[in-house]
Amino acid sequence: MKCELIGLLAICGRALAPVVHRPQATAAGLDWLFAAAIGVGGSVLGGLTGGWFALHAGNAQWQRDREASRTDHSHQAALAIAGDIASLQGAVETWSARHEDVNALVAAFNAFSLSAAVQSIGLIDDELRRRISYHTLLARELSASAGVHGAVPSQSALAGTVQTLAETVRRHTEAVLEAIDAHVNGQPLHPYQPPPVDTTASC
Repeated sequence: MKCELIGLLAICGRALAPVVHRPQATAAGLDWLFAAAIGVGGSVLGGLTGGWFALHAGNAQWQRDREASRTDHSHQAALAIAGDIASLQGAVETWSARHEDVNALVAAFNAFSLSAAVQSIGLIDDELRRRISYHTLLARELSASAGVHGAVPSQSALAGTVQTLAETVRRHTEAVLEAIDAHVNGQPLHPYQPPPVDTTASC
């Protein structure tokens, strides 16, 4: 009788024991996990790629904006120099025609040379800068010659040399203004041959 009770309890115990369900990995579940992993990886890769292209495009735009700013600044500097060259040429013409007011010529040269030295820093065209620098040299020789030989060049022993130098400055003014016009309008500069400078008149 005792044995039968023990056996009956054992059977009941097995019947009442909780059933534990252990999930089984299926092919469909693995496919879903694999697809999710690919999706996350693709999103990360797409974000990195998109970010790189955005960074590259932003840098290219920055470079274009920087070049545009430099070009605009160069144009403004060239125009300022053109205005000073025109003022200097006015003083040269006045001095040559009236044979007087050498102080005005010297003052005009000083103003031009200072402006050209400062504004030329902003020029992006080295050839234009070279031509402006040579114009400064010519104008300095004329200014020095006028100071040495006085306000009346016709009474100077080297009057012819001084007047020739004034004419050289006038022609070179036209050449430099033409180069500035080409630079501002984005055109190539015309061929250029600097005129010789006769320094005997300023000695």
